[in-house]
Amino acid sequence: MNYNTNRGFIRFVFARSATTKQAQQLSLASQDQSQNQSPGVAFNPSIVANNFGHKDTKARRYTTALYYLLPIRKRFYNVEKSDSLLSFATSAALLARRSLSSVEGRTLREGLLTLQSVLWIMIFTTGLHAQNPNLGTVGAQFLKIPTGARSAALSGAVTGMSIDAAALFWNPAGIAQDHTHAFHFSHTPHMTFFDVTAIGYTLSSPKYGTVGLQVLAMGMEKMEITTEFQPDGTGEFFDSQDLQLGVSYARKLIDQFSVGVTLKYIRQRIWHETATSMAFDCGTHYNIEFNHSTIAMSMRNFGQELRFEGSDLITFYDPLDQYPNRLIPTYLQTENYALPLIFQFGLATDLLQTPFLHSRLALDATHYNDQDEEVLVGLETIIAQRFILRGGYKFNNADERGSLGVGLHHRVDDVIIKLDYAYVLHEYLEDTQFISVDLIF
Repeated sequence: MNYNTNRGFIRFVFARSATTKQAQQLSLASQDQSQNQSPGVAFNPSIVANNFGHKDTKARRYTTALYYLLPIRKRFYNVEKSDSLLSFATSAALLARRSLSSVEGRTLREGLLTLQSVLWIMIFTTGLHAQNPNLGTVGAQFLKIPTGARSAALSGAVTGMSIDAAALFWNPAGIAQDHTHAFHFSHTPHMTFFDVTAIGYTLSSPKYGTVGLQVLAMGMEKMEITTEFQPDGTGEFFDSQDLQLGVSYARKLIDQFSVGVTLKYIRQRIWHETATSMAFDCGTHYNIEFNHSTIAMSMRNFGQELRFEGSDLITFYDPLDQYPNRLIPTYLQTENYALPLIFQFGLATDLLQTPFLHSRLALDATHYNDQDEEVLVGLETIIAQRFILRGGYKFNNADERGSLGVGLHHRVDDVIIKLDYAYVLHEYLEDTQFISVDLIF
């Protein structure tokens, strides 16, 4: 989608969601910029901020700061595509901020509808871009595997839904809750050869906030090595293991709004070769009284690149083939590869709430640095406050074909026990089953 088309689309959608005066001002801002810039030149948020409300200096600083997050922008897209995307995201953020500041002057329902319109705009524009040019260029793919049966059953639409220890793996801001302790354990037989295990624990204090620890590991059984000359095996065996260790901290800034951050150590090993990296996650979680709605955001796996090193990369080299020489020990250097950077924005709201039945809908938009964007939809229904039915679907995903899940909640004194199961359907790969246990006390 080229820059001029994107700019025209922005004027169209905001004319539907903003007031008439705001839409006219935003259209004038885009027209002024189109006269001063040629196609493909970077979008300048100051022009929109000045025309949208030249007296609103906070809004101008907000949009300018958002736009100039250059390290994140370059990791998500190449420069040309990033400018086109952020030209829209900056305008969306500006409208959202002005809507939030005016909620006090209108009904809460109208303010929420404005925020929901911004979310829908962001979701529907995810399918307007061409295929991501970075497909297949990012490693550490185990970081994309869903963690927890509940999350898998909801197709990953849990940015605003996860508020227990499982939130450590999705949105660290979600662990800032009223309970003191939370524990999570999940296991997944993944694609026949691999086993994925996740463990998380959180400790909350009303005065100091919430801290959490997490472990995510994927391993396989040993496999015999074969070569061209020994197809039946050499007698040696190899295996692989991926590991993530993390520590998180989250705190409520106000009763409805919390922030969180996670520092992670990531390690991959294939036989004798290893690669390590440090990364961090961050997120926000905002609760709204209307329909118990939640707006949340998370960014995961932002960190340094990895590169494999190990003894198997040592070889011997003769620089002169025409004369016999002493072989020189040589070390083969592998290329660096990036982590799978993920940005996820979600909305969760109640559809139905009675003493016997409680249904909740989750809607997330996910952006990757190595594949096309996805829209995630999840529905959870609690029956008699004990039995749970779940379902989810990923739009714009080439392999997954929906997910289903069930759960059982039981309370023993002050301890809540959650048992969950999920089944994820795949088009080409093997279907996946998830089992998890959560304790809240």
